[in-house]
Amino acid sequence: MRVLIADDQPSVGLTLALLVAAFKHDVVKIVYSRAEAIQAYHSCHPGAILMDFSMSKLKRLTASRYILADDPLRSNRFPINQVYA
Repeated sequence: MRVLIADDQPSVGLTLALLVAAFKHDVVKIVYSRAEAIQAYHSCHPGAILMDFSMSKLKRLTASRYILADDPLRSNRFPINQVYA
């Protein structure tokens, strides 16, 4: 599976990427803000997103809403996992 990782702490993003890769999934990109996650979703077309729930800038679930609203065909089955790190 192609996975996008969004975390405002580079070390956490890298650690998550290593864990994802250890389970034989492809990390398509690591981004450091919710706004970058929205842009990367459109350019990388991941199969899943791991996003830090406590990142600043956009409100907690706003990025998820934007992503799902922009792609309504996938909204019922697209995994976005919000994690605390």
